[in-house]
Amino acid sequence: MKSRINFTMRQKIRQSDISITVNPDPGNPFQITLEHLDDYSFPKKSLVVIEVTSSGNYYVQRWELEGTLGEHLRGNRKEFPDGGVFFQGTLPEFQVKNFLFTIKIVDTSEEIGKILGIAHVRVRKEKDTLQKKTAIISEKADLGPELWKVKVDRNFGVSLLWNQKYPTFPNELNTNRKLQAILLPVILRTALLQLGLEGLTEEEDADEENQLQYFWNFAKKYSSQEPPSSENSEEYLDWVDAVVEEYSRQKVLGLEEWEKS
Repeated sequence: MKSRINFTMRQKIRQSDISITVNPDPGNPFQITLEHLDDYSFPKKSLVVIEVTSSGNYYVQRWELEGTLGEHLRGNRKEFPDGGVFFQGTLPEFQVKNFLFTIKIVDTSEEIGKILGIAHVRVRKEKDTLQKKTAIISEKADLGPELWKVKVDRNFGVSLLWNQKYPTFPNELNTNRKLQAILLPVILRTALLQLGLEGLTEEEDADEENQLQYFWNFAKKYSSQEPPSSENSEEYLDWVDAVVEEYSRQKVLGLEEWEKS
């Protein structure tokens, strides 16, 4: 896998400096806390912008916090001596469980705002805070006549969408080993091929916290080689074949077990 240099000079806000909770109560109230912002040396006149969307929606809800970053830091200095920002709001438009929050620190000294700091955080609507990471996120969707579909996205990573008309599908896939042997290798292959087709085999910011990078780290566990560029289609397809074969050998029901079950 090729690496790219981030020429934007944006600072990545550490996940450990961010706390987000989305409550399942009516109105989906949420709270965001940013800490240790003094470490980043952002200009005090910068603005804090929060955006949120979900993998099943194209709509993005956006908040621009009133006041400058410096004003927020001064107001919260007693509670956050190392520099902190606190914000709470509601998400009435979304009726899903998984959200992607994007937090931006924006310099508005010029006509076109420049993003100085950024973080992407995936959150689940629960009383807990951050959702436990998995390589492939499972979500229900309106798929018409299709039972399931794989969706890839640079921010959301890899999702297995299952038809909302068949609510038992996730449980059956989690418990039926024969169904796993049939579907899981196909799902993995489909995801890898879609990522290659859409040119998402290279990550500009190879960050463990990024959902797409998390999937790539999962896939690479089943290969002794780094994934080649998808531009070399033959090599990439060979690599995908090897990954799926090794995954099947380690994780799904073998032929002998199949015959016994």
